[in-house]
Amino acid sequence: MTSTSGQPIVSIRNAQKVSCDPEVSKGVSLGIMKGEVICTINPSGSGKVDSDPCVNGLNDVRSGSITVLGQEPVCR
Repeated sequence: MTSTSGQPIVSIRNAQKVSCDPEVSKGVSLGIMKGEVICTINPSGSGKVDSDPCVNGLNDVRSGSITVLGQEPVCR
């Protein structure tokens, strides 16, 4: 599957991850276009490690949505 011109390859909309701390990974929204390189810089404990497995389909999000090339990752 290929990206439609002008549409993000990865789209995260108001995603929240289930966590012990309700403030971790709360309401994350982001669009990544083809060819973009991004870096997440936040304080320790802000949810960086929790967010990546959600995009990769290794963890589910509690609410919101994550799509990669127009499809939701399947949680394994």
